[in-house]
Amino acid sequence: MNVKRARETIAKALKEDEGLRISYRVNIAMMIYDYQYKRDGFHHFSVTDCNDVADDLIKLIFGENELKDDKVIEEISRFQIMDLE
Repeated sequence: MNVKRARETIAKALKEDEGLRISYRVNIAMMIYDYQYKRDGFHHFSVTDCNDVADDLIKLIFGENELKDDKVIEEISRFQIMDLE
């Protein structure tokens, strides 16, 4: 399975199953929320802000857009919300 097909498969599942979409979003949001505290000792973003960012990431990766797979990776790298090193 190529990346494009994998993205399409997950996008379809997220569109058809609202519970899955909520779970996906909340897990991403809490990772961002927890990481900022772990890194800096305080929260730059509220939980609501983190949910908004998570939703934007999901739309960017799996949403209805015209981005080609390599362009999606390039766009994701621009977020740089978390310094994972």
